[in-house]
Amino acid sequence: MFDASEEDKVQFALYLQALGEAIRSARKKKGEVLATFTIHIGLSQSYYSKIEQGQQNLTLGNLMVILEGLRLAPERFFQSFPPLRRKPREYVVTRQRGLGSPEMPEGATYAQTFGLAVRHERVRAGFTQDDFAFLSGLARPYLSGLEGGKKNPTFIVIMRILEVLELHPGDFFKHLRIREGIHRARRVGPKGKNPEQVGPRNRARLRAHS
Repeated sequence: MFDASEEDKVQFALYLQALGEAIRSARKKKGEVLATFTIHIGLSQSYYSKIEQGQQNLTLGNLMVILEGLRLAPERFFQSFPPLRRKPREYVVTRQRGLGSPEMPEGATYAQTFGLAVRHERVRAGFTQDDFAFLSGLARPYLSGLEGGKKNPTFIVIMRILEVLELHPGDFFKHLRIREGIHRARRVGPKGKNPEQVGPRNRARLRAHS
């Protein structure tokens, strides 16, 4: 998606490690057993285990699926997330006041809500889309699609965006709300694409653990 330096790769690995530890801690606090939890949220156990180990760069969609399963508001979940890296830069972020929060359409998907939130915070920080694409290293068409709710960014892309905005995840994710009362009985691939219905054996296991 963008060129990452060796320094970037080390930092992004630290972000994934912190995310995995936070998810594992939250799951244990909720008293959720890993095998049962992965069935309820519809992610494979091997894929989910890599997330908790900090070895999997998950998508926004799968992150929100996990938070749904944990019944945790994203803003609350990220409150204790480590501070973002601050790199020497030639610009200063000065946020406009009085813009409030973006209006989220009823029934908007997570991708649409995320895109509106990014656009809101980008404008609030005084960046044009061209400037923001340059600073983040994201392709202009990709950023445009992301703000239009047509992309499912990975966690590393999300953190790259927040670094440029100089915005902690706990402050940014106040714009996103989990859908209440959702239990997924489907399998979501690592890239959040092509969901498939859980087979008869897993449906039986799901009923047994309900």
